[in-house]
Amino acid sequence: MVSVGYGRRDRRLRNDQIRWERAQGAVIRDLARQHGLSKSMIFKIVAEVELLPPPPRIWSELVHHENGGFGPVYHVSHPKGRAFRMSEGRRVYPSP
Repeated sequence: MVSVGYGRRDRRLRNDQIRWERAQGAVIRDLARQHGLSKSMIFKIVAEVELLPPPPRIWSELVHHENGGFGPVYHVSHPKGRAFRMSEGRRVYPSP
């Protein structure tokens, strides 16, 4: 008998992919649409997943030192969590 649909290994890989995308900040509605599953099924798959904070932004600039030379100064900023507002039942993120 031939099995139709996902096998256990394929399903596990798909679920891992869904969990990874959710940890990166994907919305449940978009995940459901992309993978062809219901929102409740996606919610069950990602129930234990925490959203990861955005990565820090690192940049450098050349500054003039007292001894007459130039050298780099590195800066690190830790961005705030992803702020959003609700509009018509959907999250709306501000543009960067």
